[in-house]
Amino acid sequence: MVITQLVYSQDNRMKIYGVFGFQMNNFASKFNTNLTPEIYSFNSGVGAKYYFKHFFSGAEFYNANGVQNTQAEKINFSGFSSTMFAGYKFGITSGISIEPSLGIGMLLNKAIINNSEQIKTRAYTKNTAVFNPTLSLNYLENKPIYFGIRWGYNLGLNNNSNWLNDANDKPSNFTDNNNSFFIQFTCGANLSFKKK
Repeated sequence: MVITQLVYSQDNRMKIYGVFGFQMNNFASKFNTNLTPEIYSFNSGVGAKYYFKHFFSGAEFYNANGVQNTQAEKINFSGFSSTMFAGYKFGITSGISIEPSLGIGMLLNKAIINNSEQIKTRAYTKNTAVFNPTLSLNYLENKPIYFGIRWGYNLGLNNNSNWLNDANDKPSNFTDNNNSFFIQFTCGANLSFKKK
């Protein structure tokens, strides 16, 4: 994941950034009991952080799109995610920091499955609330260009892993894992405005 970041004010009060990256989605399709496709969806969006000295809070919004082709099926996956988070910034040495954060978000997903064996097309939707802990390591973050890496976990707050049939909103046999791990690489540009 690449993050382009603009920082307003000399004391890094606010950061606005774009988000680009990949996330793994693991599904279990009952069209074929032996089929457990994995989709690496591409994510893109925007986010912002506001700093209160070492504390910060913010929000992210991004879209996800991915396609998985198997012998029996083609799955088109799309989704929208919104997350609000808060955290704390630890400075290790000059230019290096660690930022743990906790967030809560909503995933609005849709999957369209074309089955070549049964000549059927099915559409499913799933809205999932998630708890989102992350840990970021930033390098050269006080320079014009900085790099970083972020680990995180999406912990689904919904017990039901079944997707809903788009036609009647009833639970289907199409399921996925509510929880997922992700790792993101970051690269950003800092822009500071000095106070007069």
